[in-house]
Amino acid sequence: MAGYSFTPKDNKSQRLRTNTSKKVTGKKENNTTTSNNDTLNKLKKPLFIAVAIIVILLLGPQITGNLTLSAEDRDIAQNPDFPDLSKFDANKQFYLCQNQLNADSGKLSQYQLELESKSTTAEACIQQKNTLSSQYNTCADTLTSTKASFTYCNSSKTTLSNEVELYKNELESTKQEYSDFELNNYALTNNYADSFCCIKRAVNSELDIKYYKIKNNKVICTEDSDDDEFDWESC
Repeated sequence: MAGYSFTPKDNKSQRLRTNTSKKVTGKKENNTTTSNNDTLNKLKKPLFIAVAIIVILLLGPQITGNLTLSAEDRDIAQNPDFPDLSKFDANKQFYLCQNQLNADSGKLSQYQLELESKSTTAEACIQQKNTLSSQYNTCADTLTSTKASFTYCNSSKTTLSNEVELYKNELESTKQEYSDFELNNYALTNNYADSFCCIKRAVNSELDIKYYKIKNNKVICTEDSDDDEFDWESC
């Protein structure tokens, strides 16, 4: 029978064997207990690791996420309306978000390059605008000065035109006076020549004095037909 042993009372050898058997059994039991304890100790660490892994797999995303997420994101994650995604869906969403992030990063880089190009163009435009503004101001100042000069010249022209008109009138008057003076001078000279030459002709009747000329502001009576003829018949 298992677990049952029969021992005679007065049998020393039997007791000795029994004791020896007990000792051996005790040693075996001790060895078995020690072996079991070692085996249990060896199994504790892998078992603990396995349990920890299971806990991390089950609660890890929540624990890690709650540790890394901001307070606002944790409030969103704890919202009952927040979708409970499976690992596949979460990885899919992460993959899509990562691709979208990469695409947005590429667009951002492109926009940054375009912004730098536009900034360079804008700086060139600003410099050109400043240059044109300076040239415009210079031209505006020149135009203002030219207008002032034109106004002054126009006023001077009007004044000069009035003076020229006045001088023309004076010239016409002077010409008329000069013409009258010439006529008077001619008449005076002719009358003086008539008188002078008539007197000379009367003094010397043999001379055929019919003409005269003015030389050195003096009247000279002559017989030369190339000179001016005086009114000798009235002498």
